[in-house]
Amino acid sequence: MGIIVRQSIKHSIVGFSGIAIGAINTIFIYTYFLSMDEFGFIQFLQNTALLYLPFVQVGIGLVAIRLFPILKENNGERLGFLILLFSWLVMGFFLLSTAYFIFNYGIIDHYGEKWTEYIQYFIYFLPLILCMASLNLFVQYSSNFQRTAIPEIFNNLLIKILLPVAIIAYAFSVFQYEGLVRSVVALYGIAAIGAFLYLLKLMNFTLRPDFGFLKRESFGEQFYQFAGFGFFTTIGGAFVVRMDIFMLGTLLEENVAEFVAIYVVAGFIAMIIEFPKKSIAAISNPIVANGMRHELFEDIKSIYKKSSLNQIIAGVLLLLLIWSSLDNLFEIMPKGDKYAQGKYIILILGLAKITDMTTGVSGAIMVYSKYYKYDLFLLLLLAGLNIIFNIFFISQFGFFGAAVSTLLSIMLWSILKCTFIYYKFKIHPLSAQTFWVFFLGLSLFFLFYFLPLSGNPYLDIVLRSGMIGLLYLFIIYKTKTSADINQILDTGINFIKKYL
Repeated sequence: MGIIVRQSIKHSIVGFSGIAIGAINTIFIYTYFLSMDEFGFIQFLQNTALLYLPFVQVGIGLVAIRLFPILKENNGERLGFLILLFSWLVMGFFLLSTAYFIFNYGIIDHYGEKWTEYIQYFIYFLPLILCMASLNLFVQYSSNFQRTAIPEIFNNLLIKILLPVAIIAYAFSVFQYEGLVRSVVALYGIAAIGAFLYLLKLMNFTLRPDFGFLKRESFGEQFYQFAGFGFFTTIGGAFVVRMDIFMLGTLLEENVAEFVAIYVVAGFIAMIIEFPKKSIAAISNPIVANGMRHELFEDIKSIYKKSSLNQIIAGVLLLLLIWSSLDNLFEIMPKGDKYAQGKYIILILGLAKITDMTTGVSGAIMVYSKYYKYDLFLLLLLAGLNIIFNIFFISQFGFFGAAVSTLLSIMLWSILKCTFIYYKFKIHPLSAQTFWVFFLGLSLFFLFYFLPLSGNPYLDIVLRSGMIGLLYLFIIYKTKTSADINQILDTGINFIKKYL
């Protein structure tokens, strides 16, 4: 996993910077400068756009990775392929826009009572989803060059740096709320342009596209096959992991924006846990695709186990740090007494993230293997179950029900994926080290969670998190649980020694 480790380190530096900025934004800036209703609507708009993103992308993410290896190694074909993918995206956007305007009155009637003050801003859903889809395409395409750190700056860091500036400007009446909504759209547009320019740099600023690949035998057939499969797969995936906030905003009858805001803050905190998975997947997926194409099954088996173990090590550590300091965090954040209602949502969603991370690159193995159609079947099955779970549990338990629905869906999804992969390839992600990491995490939780508090929330966070983190990493390092984690820690230790 040499190249995976190197790129993951760079990707992680950018990503963790984004997480740190995002944490400050979400926990302190957004909650301080925006009312819960204002914050809740912005998040509902963004998450709804992400939920419907597959209808604009129409499977091009999968096409971009699956068909890129068959291109000639000249930048003209690579640019031509990118133009083809973007044209496909524009077609998807046109179809979604048409559907939106056809059903516009029904949308206004349904959401008008729930989002009375904000229904007029729903129209910005369309330019927002176009900018998001374009950014997504350019970032995914960059991974074919095994470059993810710079695209991650545009996809993650840039927006998190500039959005709080817009929110503070709104808070000081520089512009009205509609100006803030427009700013969100503009930021995604700027990020998409930046990611596109970086792609041109990777292709040496080639401006003459070559569409010779269109004449190759079976290209068109493969394109439509993968686009169709990718379309339904991304729909299923979105409905499994992104349905909760949309369903809350749709099904709840009272205090909708407030409960969405609480759930979003809880979801963001839990999302921190899964960041290592995103870092590894961004580099691993093209390598898994290449391994499947050339039947390098031993390499795939190695990546499968290592990715699972490394993700569990990082995920368990992050869940420990978050949960042990959560009460202190709510003490110091604006409106913390209200947002504290989401404490156990964080735990439920955190367990869902750990469950998903345990499966390693199982999703990539299924998608890039000859059995990729079964992944579609599983996703659509679970998407349907997730909708049913949300309808039932939200009606019974409110926003806690949305978290339970997500956990149940991801658990089922993970079990079915790993079972299928074991049946077809006789490989699984678990090892003795997996259970050792879970045991270590539970042991440290009980060791430190019940320590007496100092009474100072800032000091408690630093002391408790510091002790847990240092002891956890020390034990992982000394027991040589993961060679890749030790390599990363050695790099950090040598860097520190160099400047001491």
